[in-house]
Amino acid sequence: MEGERLDFETMSEDKKKLHCVVLSNRAMANLKSQNTAKALEDATESLRYNPKYAKSYYRRAECLKKLGKYRESLKDFKKVTQL
Repeated sequence: MEGERLDFETMSEDKKKLHCVVLSNRAMANLKSQNTAKALEDATESLRYNPKYAKSYYRRAECLKKLGKYRESLKDFKKVTQL
């Protein structure tokens, strides 16, 4: 875990943004494949790399909605409208 933190901290902004997009796209693929828990993990992880990426909030909101976590889902949907 410590190695991951160091890698994240030394990663360039361009790499962080790319990693965010890749994880967000994988979240969508997992969501379409009914792998909701994995999609939620990926969407959440992608926000670690770029907390202003609206698609990740939207995809996480969809996952949370599918899991019946409506209040959390609504928070993410609202965040999408603010970005």
